[in-house]
Amino acid sequence: MSYTPGPVRLCALFVDFDNVYLSLKRTNPAAAIRFATDPAAWIEPFERGTLITWGRPEAIGKAERRLVLMRCYGNPVSRHDDRASFSQVRHHYVRAGFEIIDCPPLTNQLKNGADIRMVMDIRDYLDQQPPIDEFIILSGDADFVPVLYRLRAHARHSVIFASEKTATSYASLCDGTVTDVNLIDYLVEGRLPQPPQLGLRAEDELVAIRNEIIEEIVKLIDESPEPVAIEQLAARVRTILGQKRTIDTRWGGYGQFRALLTAHLPDKYALTDHAPYLAFNSERHVPMRELEETPQSTEQVEQIAKCPQVEEACQSAEKPVEVDMKKFISNVLRASHIPPLAAPEYHQIFRFLAAEIAENGFIFTQTAQNTVLRAETHGVLLQRNAVQFVLDALRRMGHWFERDDTADRLARIFRDYVLAQCMNAGLNLTGAELDLIDAWFIVASENEALDYPDPAETAASNPLPSAAE
Repeated sequence: MSYTPGPVRLCALFVDFDNVYLSLKRTNPAAAIRFATDPAAWIEPFERGTLITWGRPEAIGKAERRLVLMRCYGNPVSRHDDRASFSQVRHHYVRAGFEIIDCPPLTNQLKNGADIRMVMDIRDYLDQQPPIDEFIILSGDADFVPVLYRLRAHARHSVIFASEKTATSYASLCDGTVTDVNLIDYLVEGRLPQPPQLGLRAEDELVAIRNEIIEEIVKLIDESPEPVAIEQLAARVRTILGQKRTIDTRWGGYGQFRALLTAHLPDKYALTDHAPYLAFNSERHVPMRELEETPQSTEQVEQIAKCPQVEEACQSAEKPVEVDMKKFISNVLRASHIPPLAAPEYHQIFRFLAAEIAENGFIFTQTAQNTVLRAETHGVLLQRNAVQFVLDALRRMGHWFERDDTADRLARIFRDYVLAQCMNAGLNLTGAELDLIDAWFIVASENEALDYPDPAETAASNPLPSAAE
């Protein structure tokens, strides 16, 4: 059945209480207390949409809005050191009309799995009749990136909670954001963000912002010894100028970063014609034809294409996989800048990382070094720079490393990072190519035979320095 929006926009609100509460508490404890103890006070602006910064307001329209579903997910275990923890305030949410989903701790580190419950529920409500038009996800957790892909594929609007630390890949996928700054202003002072104003003054402000963004982009391109991937440019500019002048203005009113570059880069600056898109200075960098015709190492690409996991994915597909493997792999490597490793090598990194973090916890440099040493004790050589790249990518996706991290969980988050980088670079992957991405990175079942000893078997007999030492 095709999806057709109705005359009233039906909205669903999903609240990851601990994620939002702790984020607000770090910035403004008074706002966090108000958020926790008086949810009835901030529901109305969500229903009216006045706390939401839309990417393209004209696409949202002025339809009447109605919150038909409100769910709050939190840890019900009492924490006596915090009177505003979920166990102490859940009754306020019940009285405000929320359906409460208790998510008790699943690990010694108090990880409660609220994000997984939210993902499952959002997927279930996609099939609800009448259909929900807009999903508001109050969480800054980048684990929701695949959910936003799914919502976009089903032509639904999505809204997320965002702060300066929110992963660019997460914020770029949604239709609207509720920023921590705007939420704090409302909770503490009752002040709503000003709606975008039409007219000459507003246009002048957008022109000034666009010029500021382009000026920073030109500097970054000129400082680089080689063409720069546009997703890297977007992340750097956002860091330099801040979210309010980049994401919140939807890149000076253009909606997409690439659209802004195409319209406003000075004459000697340009983008490559095909995804993954690179920005370059024609007077300084390698001619683009020469650059685009220079693939990744042929040997590396062939090694990735011929690995058993990828070949099996092609053979097991319900329909014949019609993918130019060398072109597909080269494009993904260019778009994401990941180390050019085959599936077994990535799977080894994820397995040894999980074993190291489980035993010694996480400190970036020590964890990377220990992971390489741990692999060597099993006769496996890992590239330290590749391990560091994976750890950095996981951090950029907002992952909080825990001792109960599994190889599968680390692999899936890294997979999401690769997908986000491809999307930001303008590389649109087909369904068959998405399946190949899964085969490339997702770790096989722990019950399947390994090509090397299981790291967990000899962890005790090969002690390594603790991350805390």
